[in-house]
Amino acid sequence: MSVIPAVILTLIVALYQVDGRVLARNLMSSQSACKGIQYIEVGKQAAIHCSFGINFTAVYWYNVSSIYESKSPIAGYVVDDMLKIGTEYAEGTMDIMFNGDIVIWNVVTQHDGKLKVVYTDENDVLSTAYISVITFVTPNQIHPIIGSCEEADCYQHYSTSELIKCSINAIKPPVDLSLVKRVNGEDSPISTQKEITENDDGTFNITISAEIPKDEDVSLVLLVCAYNWEPTESKKEASILLELSESIGHEIKLDKSVDFVFAERGTLSCSETNFDLYIWKKLFNDGVPQVLGWSGMIDGKITDKDNGVEISATEHLMFDRVKLEDEGIYQCVYNDGTSSKVTNIRLNILGNNFGK
Repeated sequence: MSVIPAVILTLIVALYQVDGRVLARNLMSSQSACKGIQYIEVGKQAAIHCSFGINFTAVYWYNVSSIYESKSPIAGYVVDDMLKIGTEYAEGTMDIMFNGDIVIWNVVTQHDGKLKVVYTDENDVLSTAYISVITFVTPNQIHPIIGSCEEADCYQHYSTSELIKCSINAIKPPVDLSLVKRVNGEDSPISTQKEITENDDGTFNITISAEIPKDEDVSLVLLVCAYNWEPTESKKEASILLELSESIGHEIKLDKSVDFVFAERGTLSCSETNFDLYIWKKLFNDGVPQVLGWSGMIDGKITDKDNGVEISATEHLMFDRVKLEDEGIYQCVYNDGTSSKVTNIRLNILGNNFGK
């Protein structure tokens, strides 16, 4: 979709008055073709485009959305007479350009439908093309909402008996949401139930739900919800790393102890081998762990600026500058390819004259 600001249209008209016919022909495309489906955004200015060739002599646009085809063009242009006509052109709701494109000044959902365009060349050869016009509304949050996440990727703890939901709201046209389980870059489709409702403004709310895939040996599951967004020919997706257990804590059994020097950099490693799925936590005396980061996060994303903690994409927990409050027990939950495992690390802070 191309949008032509009013100031550019004014400039084109001014230039056209110098030598309208030459300018009109120079604006033509060298090919004669119409894209069969064209998307235009509600509430915006938009152009419906065809390439009529450099020698077209007249073009007429018709609305053929109803079973009774209108005999009067909604817009038309005769090159030799420099004449613009049409019902919607006369009403001021659209304009027709010197290259034959029509411009809709303010797109509304009623512009959904089918257009027929008829044009002639210098040899009076008549050609006809049809275009399906689809209006679209971009939702405020373009990526799907999976679980209760607000971000495009997140971590959540789920019990194994819960359903997972994914939704997209206030979108037009409606889209097909899909849900997959992703393991080592490979996607396995998950069967879902779909619910769709139409809002008063013509947009749609779409939700899919599914049972969470269960494996008694695996507590970490990465799910991805996605849809294809045809107006921009792009794919939108959101991912969630689920930790599946009835309780969020794990049995505390220390696997190793690590010493860091106060005020220096330090790195904790989850395991000797890098894996796709992992979660880092810090354990407190009340038994409630604080989730620090998880796989799928952007490399180097700072999760706690006050404490200078970073999560890398290679299973390492990095500390920019070690502080006394960093001391404690850290837990890494990870998948090793066949099952989920837990590593508990005791971090000790060493040094003299702390903070002096």
